[in-house]
Amino acid sequence: MMNRMTKEDKIKLAILEMVIPINSNEEAVEVIDGIARRLKKSFTGKEIVELATKYTEGTIKYLSVDEYEGMTLISLPLETDEEPCYITNNSAVLSYVYNVTVPELSELGYCLFKEYDGEIVRVG
Repeated sequence: MMNRMTKEDKIKLAILEMVIPINSNEEAVEVIDGIARRLKKSFTGKEIVELATKYTEGTIKYLSVDEYEGMTLISLPLETDEEPCYITNNSAVLSYVYNVTVPELSELGYCLFKEYDGEIVRVG
């Protein structure tokens, strides 16, 4: 079912803090552009994807939007030749996290994902 979602479905689910699959960096650009419109922010998907892949030449495999301590974060788990991207319960995955609230705090690192009520969510 997740692979049959429309771009609009993915935007809505990501904003609801669900981890959604992304099929390509181009699709990530489109979904992030939709999230920016919904949040009434001026960032673009193109600039976020360029930042995410600047050092890794990776492919964005998933996307989620989270709230943490009053900040809105867009998490982009990446797959590279050296780092396969498998999100399962209790998995740490190489990810770029764009901080919508304070862009200067955006960073590349590892995010932790867990399963709650049958859904995978970012927990750290």
